[in-house]
Amino acid sequence: MRKKRIVAVLLSAVMAVGLFGSIPATQVSAAQNVVKKVEVKNVDKTLVLKKGSKFTLKTVVTVSGNASKKVTYQTNNKKVVSVNKKGTVKALKKGTAKITVKSVENSTKKCVLRVVVGTPVQKVKVEKCSN
Repeated sequence: MRKKRIVAVLLSAVMAVGLFGSIPATQVSAAQNVVKKVEVKNVDKTLVLKKGSKFTLKTVVTVSGNASKKVTYQTNNKKVVSVNKKGTVKALKKGTAKITVKSVENSTKKCVLRVVVGTPVQKVKVEKCSN
């Protein structure tokens, strides 16, 4: 019984030293690993889609150090558009929605774009105006 107590005390001491010894190293490395910017390269601010069509967002995350470049995608209107974890947007019905691309490492770093589902303009004809 006494041996079990000694082993338990030693294990507790090792765990405490390991826990407290790693805190400064984690804080230093976290300060060097920073997400600088999240952006979508293949869309300006607004994406116009036809109902039933799909579009894959090309997301670029600028980081320093070993910060994660992973992002999440979220729509504010699931009836109009859906978006999967790979950034593929699918137009479900006419309307507007916002897609938010957010850094997993730092949720304050994000990119928001507007999606309009409707009939994209194919051709514009301008007639001569008279004064």
